[in-house]
Amino acid sequence: MNQETRWYLIEALMGARSRAVPDLTRRHMLSHFAGVLAGFRYQGLITQTEEEAWYRKMVSALGWELSEVPL
Repeated sequence: MNQETRWYLIEALMGARSRAVPDLTRRHMLSHFAGVLAGFRYQGLITQTEEEAWYRKMVSALGWELSEVPL
C-alpha cells in the first residue's frame, strides 16, 4: 500500500472517530468508505486482506461491532 492511500484511510478513520453522528449518517459513512476500499482494490492499491482489515477498522471507528453493522 502506498503512503497516499494509507493516509487517506487513516484520515477517514480519524474523522469517523471524532464525530458523534446519528445511525443513518454512520451507515452512509460506512457505505462510502466501503466503496473507496473497493476502488482502491480495483486499482491494485490494496489487497483483499487489507480491504477487509480497513473495513473492520471503520466499523469499530463508527462505534459498532462487526456483528452489529446494519444491512
